[in-house]
Amino acid sequence: MLLSLAGWAADPHLVILRALAATAVLLAVPSLALPAQASTAAQVIATIPVGATPFGIGVTPDGSRVYVSNSTGASVSVIDTAAATVTSTITSDVGTTPVGIAIDRSGMYAYVANYGGSGTFRAGTVTRISVADGSTTSIDLPSIAATFCYYVLNITLSPDGSTLYAACQDEHRVISAPVTGGAGSGSVLMIRNLTFPTDVALSSSGSTLVSSLSNTNQAFILDGSGSSFVGVTAGPYAVAVSPTTGLAYLAGQTSGALSVVDTAARAIVGSAITVGGSLSDIAITPDGANALVSVVDQDVVRIVSLGTGQITQSIAVGDGPQSLTISSDGRYAYTANRYDNTVSVIALPENPASGESVPTAPIQQFARTESDACDAQPTSLADFPALSDHGDRGWGPSWAQWPNGGTGGFVCTRQPFYTSRGTWSVA
Repeated sequence: MLLSLAGWAADPHLVILRALAATAVLLAVPSLALPAQASTAAQVIATIPVGATPFGIGVTPDGSRVYVSNSTGASVSVIDTAAATVTSTITSDVGTTPVGIAIDRSGMYAYVANYGGSGTFRAGTVTRISVADGSTTSIDLPSIAATFCYYVLNITLSPDGSTLYAACQDEHRVISAPVTGGAGSGSVLMIRNLTFPTDVALSSSGSTLVSSLSNTNQAFILDGSGSSFVGVTAGPYAVAVSPTTGLAYLAGQTSGALSVVDTAARAIVGSAITVGGSLSDIAITPDGANALVSVVDQDVVRIVSLGTGQITQSIAVGDGPQSLTISSDGRYAYTANRYDNTVSVIALPENPASGESVPTAPIQQFARTESDACDAQPTSLADFPALSDHGDRGWGPSWAQWPNGGTGGFVCTRQPFYTSRGTWSVA
C-alpha cells in the first residue's frame, strides 16, 4: 500500500494542495563485469574520478550504471560499472548545485535535486534523466506545489515511481508530487512546520514516511494514522528504513551515532549505536542485516550489524564520503567523495553473516505493453523456484533492449537476492 491520505484532513502539519486523479519470456541478465566480490571482508576495488564536489549518488536496479551529482560542477556523471569509468556527463536541465539523487525501481529514470535560493539557476527543480538515452526533463517543485521549495536537499520516490518526495531544508517542509512517466496517480502534498528536514525516506511498501529534522533532533513520521515526532540523537542528517523490519535508522551528523526508531510504535528502540565521527549518509543492505554509514570527516565507511548493533568493519574510502548507495543485489556499494572528486567502489562480503559463498540470481524480465501493470506475472513464466512463496511480488515496470526483435520495448523486471538468513527474497 502506498502512503494514504485517509485520516489526514485534521492533521496540522498537512496541506493537500491538489488531488490528481504479452508473450512472456524470461531474461537472464549476466552478472556485472566488476572485479570479484569480497568473500569475507568488504574492500575498495576501484576509485573513479568524477566531476567537481560530488554530493549525491544512486545505482540503477540492474547495477549497470551509477549516477553522481557534481554539486559545484552543475552536472551529473554517469558511470558504467562494468568499465568502472564515467561514460557521459549530463548538464541539460541540471541546476547550479545538484545534490540528492533517487532512481526509480524500474530503472527507467534517475532524479536529481537542485539546491539553492530563488535566484539560483534551476533552484527548487528536480532533473529527471532517462536512463535509456540520457534525455532530461525539469520538474519545477515551487510551481507544482504553489509554495516555496527552493532548497531541495534530498529526494526519494514511491515504490511504483509515481510520486516524488523532496526535503525542502530551509523552507521547513517536505513536498510530494506526482512525476511524469510513473505508474498510477497521486496528490500534491505539503508537509509543513518541519525544522530543517535534511532527508526523507519511505518504507519498502511506501506506506510510511520518515524525515530527519537536523535542528530539532527529531524524526518526523507520517503514515495513514497521522504524524508524530520522535526525539533522536543530535544532528540527524540522513535516514534509511529497513526493508525487512520497517525500523528507521537516523544518522547523527553531530552525535556520531545511529538512532533506531520503531515507526509503528513512534518510539526509540534501545540505545543509540555509536559509530563515531560526523555521519553523512546511511544505506541498509537488501537483506536488512547491515547498515553502511559514511563518516565524512574520517574518510571511512563503517559496516554496522543491525542484529548486534556492533561495528563489524571500517573501510577507508576517498576524501569526504558525502553519500553512499548499495546495489540491489547487495554485492557492491558506492560512495561519492566530495573533497577529492571521486567515487569509491566497495565489494561487499558475499554473506555478511558468515562469510560463506552466496549464490546469485539473474535479473528476471518479461515483455509487456506500455499500459500493462506489473502486479501479476504471466502464468506461462517459469518462476525462480526458490521464490515460489513470493508469488507476484517484486515486479516493477522498466524498459529493455531485447523485446521486439532487439528494437526495445517495455518489460516487467525484478532482482532476486540472497539473504543472510540463507533464503531467497525480492524487494
